[in-house]
Amino acid sequence: MGAQIKRKIETREPIQWAIDFLEEMICFQSEENIEPQLWEQLLKEKKRELLEDFFTLTPSIALFHQGLGYSEGLDGGRILAMRILMDILPPYRALGCNQGKPAVGIVHRLKIFQEAIVYLKSLHLTDEGDRTLWKNSFFSAVKMLLRNNYSPYLFHRGGRPVFIVAPPYREKTAACYLLNPHVIVLYSLPEKNIAKRIYLVLHEIGHLIFGKYMAGKPLPETLLALFNSLDPRDFPELIRPSSQGLAEIFANLFALAIMRGTKEGNELFYKQYNKMRDALLLLRKAFHPDSIFQITAIEASLEHLTYSPRINPGVLRQK
Repeated sequence: MGAQIKRKIETREPIQWAIDFLEEMICFQSEENIEPQLWEQLLKEKKRELLEDFFTLTPSIALFHQGLGYSEGLDGGRILAMRILMDILPPYRALGCNQGKPAVGIVHRLKIFQEAIVYLKSLHLTDEGDRTLWKNSFFSAVKMLLRNNYSPYLFHRGGRPVFIVAPPYREKTAACYLLNPHVIVLYSLPEKNIAKRIYLVLHEIGHLIFGKYMAGKPLPETLLALFNSLDPRDFPELIRPSSQGLAEIFANLFALAIMRGTKEGNELFYKQYNKMRDALLLLRKAFHPDSIFQITAIEASLEHLTYSPRINPGVLRQK
């Protein structure tokens, strides 16, 4: 049963609502010059209300497929806005607890709020004409992941399932993975090609995997062998060391590996697959789950058990 909400849940356009909320909190702190502890407590109370709204709304505005959350249209925008706000607001505690010095100073908190506003203001509302294209691409991408022995439950972070949202907003990029809110955003595109959209979904999942399992750690030997076997001059769109970071190259090759053997993969990468020749075996080995995740079966099962398709507070527990 959902939480009992006495307040009216916001139904305004979600991105502008989130911007207004953050600007109101910033203005309140600067104009009223309130004590830091009181401002922090206000933010915690807002976090509590937001959590209640999220737990109540999510079952009706998102679907869960193979352990991944998906939402589209303005509902997807609402999930995006709420996950961003839940990430940057201070952890909620029961009133009377943790009343000491704020864990994050006001200057730093204000900086975080301003950075979120900059991102939110980069999103431009457009029509919702491509939501069916994104949904079909999402289901196809998940099917490919399962075919390659990737359990989507391994994409959880801190017990939280990743949300993939397709809101009606344009941005300078086609898609992105927001690390801390743990959300993949699929922006509105003029591109109608399903194969390209599947690639974008898998590319962002590649960023998620790299950030969770590989960032700051030595690369697996299979991946190093693959990198050494590929000449960047033969794959200018996939490997450009001078302009791409390692995470971007990994995400490109991850999507390439997962799409191999599908008609959509051949549609996009037939020439690249032909150029790889003997390296195709390395590609398959390098992006096998055993090589990438490097975790035990027990750890994998524990990640699986944290998931609940109905959403509960444990899903959003603090890191």
